[in-house]
Amino acid sequence: MPQETNLNVAPYFDDFDPESNYHQVLFKPAYPIQARELNNLQSILQNQIEDMGDNLFKEGSVVIPGQLTYNDRFHCIQIQAEYLGIPVSLYLDQLVGKRITGRDSGVFHMQQLLLLQERVLPIQ
Repeated sequence: MPQETNLNVAPYFDDFDPESNYHQVLFKPAYPIQARELNNLQSILQNQIEDMGDNLFKEGSVVIPGQLTYNDRFHCIQIQAEYLGIPVSLYLDQLVGKRITGRDSGVFHMQQLLLLQERVLPIQ
């Protein structure tokens, strides 16, 4: 979906026009790069990606094979980011396959999969 916002105004001055078939921005050596040039580069890339996506997919079409899977028997616990002042992320991979028991709640869980904001660690 194309961007509807007009960026050819201060402070952007992005005058990219997809109809011009202009896909190159040149820079003068020993001169600083201007924001306008960087915005033009970004618009050129955005337009190329959009054109490729429009070529591969129709708006609203289903991607095949695509299916929804829901596991209502997947149970999880949330653990604190630190234990005894040490970030859990430093030794998180060692918790896979271990049984963790809550000190106050008594809740226990066998770790099969650990989810972080940055990565997923499956059981090995």
